Amino acid sequence: MTPPFTRGQTRRRGRPYRGLSVGLLLFGCAGEYDINDNSDPEDTHVAVPPVAIAGPGGATAIGTTMLLDGRSSYDPDGEWKDLQLTWKVLEQPVGGAAELSPQPDGTASIGASIPGTYRVGLVVTDRDGAKSELAETAARFDAGELLIELTWDAAVDLDLHMVQGSEGYFTDSDCYYANPTPQWGAEDTAVDDPSLDLDDTDGHGPEFIRLQRAPDGTQLELYVSYHQDRSVEDSQAAPPSTLAEVSVHAGLDERFSATEELDVEGQVWFVGTLDAAILQVDSSESRVTRHEDLGAPEVNKTAEEPTD
Repeated sequence: MTPPFTRGQTRRRGRPYRGLSVGLLLFGCAGEYDINDNSDPEDTHVAVPPVAIAGPGGATAIGTTMLLDGRSSYDPDGEWKDLQLTWKVLEQPVGGAAELSPQPDGTASIGASIPGTYRVGLVVTDRDGAKSELAETAARFDAGELLIELTWDAAVDLDLHMVQGSEGYFTDSDCYYANPTPQWGAEDTAVDDPSLDLDDTDGHGPEFIRLQRAPDGTQLELYVSYHQDRSVEDSQAAPPSTLAEVSVHAGLDERFSATEELDVEGQVWFVGTLDAAILQVDSSESRVTRHEDLGAPEVNKTAEEPTD
């Protein structure tokens, strides 16, 4: 005969089964819901790419350099010392050859030989290899003031001429001793008009023609004329020859220099054509001719005004 249950036994009856069922359920679901995963969510690292800042850019004159500043670039989850900065010229004027020199401190210097705007890009790479988006800036190089200089080595009178386009030697467009400030550009300003600063009649020079800003698309023809021999008192004596030199400066930069020997009054040296947009002189057709062959009066020293 089975002994009867006590009251205590009766109350505990079935409890172990209910507890076992719940335990099995939790055990079975633990893997699916990662209840036993001890990883810390804050340990998860999402890489953030660096940010490139190329600076504001600016303008300067040909013959100088400009500093580009990338030192404001940063890495949100890294340090500046781990960044690699890469500078690149993106766009430049036709014929331009920018000289870009990156520096270890995050800056870069840029120089150019042709005026115009040079677009420059900067990309920053962090220590994980993540790259920034391209940042852009611009460097503009201006021609500055054009200066045409004539010197020579004898006590004779040479004259410097600069003609706009193909208007013609000894015309209203010719800047020379009898027309020292012709009007080339807008009527309300003189910055685009040339000016003969000095007419040296005693020999050696220099003579200067200055032009603050050439009108757009300007082609400038350069000439030197043997005007008069000041050193020969005897009219039967042969005038001395002289070596003439013409140089072209843009700002602080000398762009062109050439020499030619002249030995007779009335000779004219066509030096070449200056392209003001790119500051280059085409001297391929340089030659020595006669004053009158260019449509000028036979005796130029008596001319008061230019003729058409």
